Amino acid sequence: MSEEYEELEVRDALGGALRVAGAVKNAESYDELAAAISQRYAAREDYDRAVELADTINDPYTRDRTLSEVAVKAAAAGQEEYAFELLASIEDVSHQDTGASSIAIAHAAAGEFDRAVEIADSMEDNSATLAEIASHCAARGEYERALSLVERLDFPLYAALALMRIAGSYIEAGQTSEASSLLSQALRQAAAIDTLDEKATTLSEIALKFSAAGQEEQAAQVLAQALAVAEHAETAYKEPALAQIAASHSRLGQYDAAVKITEKIEDVYQAAPTLITLAFIEHEDETRQSEAQQLLSDAYDLVREEAPDTQSEESQRNSLLALIVRRNAEFGRPEEAQKVAESLYAPDEKHRALASAASSLAEAGKYDDALALVKAIDDDGYKTGALLRISRAMLTAQPDDERGLGVLSEAVSLSEGLARPVDTVQALADAAVTYTEAGHTERAAQLMRDALLEIKSVKGEYGK
Repeated sequence: MSEEYEELEVRDALGGALRVAGAVKNAESYDELAAAISQRYAAREDYDRAVELADTINDPYTRDRTLSEVAVKAAAAGQEEYAFELLASIEDVSHQDTGASSIAIAHAAAGEFDRAVEIADSMEDNSATLAEIASHCAARGEYERALSLVERLDFPLYAALALMRIAGSYIEAGQTSEASSLLSQALRQAAAIDTLDEKATTLSEIALKFSAAGQEEQAAQVLAQALAVAEHAETAYKEPALAQIAASHSRLGQYDAAVKITEKIEDVYQAAPTLITLAFIEHEDETRQSEAQQLLSDAYDLVREEAPDTQSEESQRNSLLALIVRRNAEFGRPEEAQKVAESLYAPDEKHRALASAASSLAEAGKYDDALALVKAIDDDGYKTGALLRISRAMLTAQPDDERGLGVLSEAVSLSEGLARPVDTVQALADAAVTYTEAGHTERAAQLMRDALLEIKSVKGEYGK
């Protein structure tokens, strides 16, 4: 690598990270890293480099998704013509529509309804987008315009969802009578939904809106109807519908009913996440803290006692245990979080779960709890990653936070001893970006020099 190139790259932490990404082209994490850096370039309105990097992504789905996200950022920055040219270059039509939908909805959120509808009309499948635009119209008091859009919806599911959202705007405005009328219309649309599971879940959402409108008796009737419909759905779709209905009962404060419905779910890998959801909802009620913790313990017992028969089930088991670890940490139970983490079969899964929980705590501003959890991570790689994310959260909240800078410095020191050079390189690049965003560009440049030098080792590791 030339000195000229090295000097060019260290001026820009993202440029250095791009060089790192190119060096680890054969690493499994390349696509994820390239997509993330592409988005950072787009956020800085450097679309040429964002697209250039996105085009190097191996997986077609990830590449098209990343290009779509770059287009959305370009449109948000006022480069809408360029954004649509970029969307047109994407092979997968679904990603074209996803990007166009995001742009249309952004216009609707800004009150630019004519432009939003114009974009939606250019899409191949625009029902969901029109429904979303209608909800934004209602949020700004444009009820007639919102209802005129509902009339264009051919699918009962989207019509029901749109009517619910419009009703929600009426409720927020204190116009509960109008809301109840619209919810009755939503019920009629829901009755026309073909698939039983979608019909059941839509009814459960309508019930919540009736409750918000002060129509508790009607809410109870609709929830009962939702349960009856779900009971007749095919098994594969029945249990997810039951899970949502249980959550609706819990959100209405009907905790015992929620648990009883959950008991109808036979699949452990569906019942456990339902219990975790119920625990999360109840934990928001200060009078239900102990009950929430018990639900979380029940979910843990279910998963722990179920021996996975397939690789898919083992993956689900790991994901659920990791979620229980995170929830315990969020509930202020770090010791229980560590106990659950020990139930994960592979050490990597344990460390990953603890690192994820620590990151979640940091994002919530619970830095002391996050750092305490990091101490339970025995693997330096996962510990480094967790410290990097915690320091990023701290410095995002307060760029000159000495404690945050100390955590970041600790992460850098730890990364220098990692066994695989590729891990050191990626950690140094991540740290450099965090230093840059916190305004410490000289330190960022030094770290990027270190990362660029380390690339030689990375190339050797991957036989390049």
